[in-house]
Amino acid sequence: MSENQVRVDIEYGSLKASFTGDANSIYETINRFLAKNLPELDLAKKIYLKYDSKDLIDKFGNFIRITEEGPRVVSSEGLSLKQKIGLQLAAAKLSYLLSSTPYSGLSIQEISSDLGVLSKSVSSRLSELVKEGHVERISNEKGNLYMLTTMGIMWLVDNLKQKSS
Repeated sequence: MSENQVRVDIEYGSLKASFTGDANSIYETINRFLAKNLPELDLAKKIYLKYDSKDLIDKFGNFIRITEEGPRVVSSEGLSLKQKIGLQLAAAKLSYLLSSTPYSGLSIQEISSDLGVLSKSVSSRLSELVKEGHVERISNEKGNLYMLTTMGIMWLVDNLKQKSS
C-alpha cells in the first residue's frame, strides 16, 4: 500500500469487506457497497434532512458572510424582518459549524444590533418564528439564545426562492 492510498475494512454482522485505493475512489466504492448491501441506508438517506456548512453556504452564500466581527447579513434588500432574522441565525449557525463562534444561537440583543432593528420588533418576530417551529429558544449561561431549526432552514430556503421567482 502506497502513502497516498487509504485502506478501509468494513464489518457488519457476517458481512466483511476490505477496500484499498485513493480517497475519492474509496469513498465512492464504500457508498456503492453500502447501498447494495444495506438498502435501508439508501432509503434513510432519502428521508433524512440535515444541513451542513456546505449546504448553508450554497443556500445562503449570496446573503450572509462570516466576518471578524461575527456572522452578518450582507444582502437583505426587499426581505421581511422574519427573513432577515432567519438569515442572521443561519449565519450564526454557519459560523458555529465553521468553529468561528462558540454558540449556534444569538440573543435578541445581538440580532437587534446586527440587523439595526429595535429589540421589540425582533422579539415579536422571534416569537412568531418559535411558534412556527422555525426557531428554537434555548437557555444557557448567556441567557436566552435563538437558533434556526432544520425546518427553519427549509422554510427560509423555500421563502427566499419565492422571493427570487
